[in-house]
Amino acid sequence: MTRPAIHTVPIVIASLAAGANASVGTVDQVFDAGAAGGGPSGNDGQSAIQTFTVGIGGTLSLIELQVRQASPPDTPGAGLTIQILGTDGAGVPDLGTVLGTADIPLADVPMASSSNPDFVDVDVLGLGIAVSPGDVLGIHVLYPTGAGGHSWIADLAGDPYGGGELFSSSPGPGVLVLGGDAGFRTSVLIPSPGGVGVLTAAGLAAMRRRRCPCGSACS
Repeated sequence: MTRPAIHTVPIVIASLAAGANASVGTVDQVFDAGAAGGGPSGNDGQSAIQTFTVGIGGTLSLIELQVRQASPPDTPGAGLTIQILGTDGAGVPDLGTVLGTADIPLADVPMASSSNPDFVDVDVLGLGIAVSPGDVLGIHVLYPTGAGGHSWIADLAGDPYGGGELFSSSPGPGVLVLGGDAGFRTSVLIPSPGGVGVLTAAGLAAMRRRRCPCGSACS
């Protein structure tokens, strides 16, 4: 007897795990400050924020930053913390709207004496931050207490990245525009058929039988 073919029916099931590879995703926004060398340094209570405008919808998966640590470190063993912030209608970072937080271990941050302008990867996929084209978000880099030499490489001349700008934050003045832009890159994981679960027609039939009110295996 020839058995009928079983066709699969695609049912969307969320399957983006926090442990997914950080390299997964499509590069969206990029500003490479190169070896510009300028940029905000961290002191007690001070931090830097770079805003950007999302171009691809999906889930924010990776943030890459051109950051450096003091040489030698002012605070041995202390890394950096980043926050993804929302912004107000004018594109100014809102310190009260924290969408997610991640840490950068000190071992991952190159020395300030290094001439290598490579980016430092920060996996943020597990934060589950959904983004849409046109969203304006902020990357907030918080320096450890006492860190006077940690820095974020930036080009402070004009506005080289048109989708955002560089801000500073401190307890007194609050959030202020610095001008220029710090080196960063963002990646977004785009939903696709290959990233969702699939339930077969046979599985759907089994679910219907379990829900049958007559108590028997109805078809």
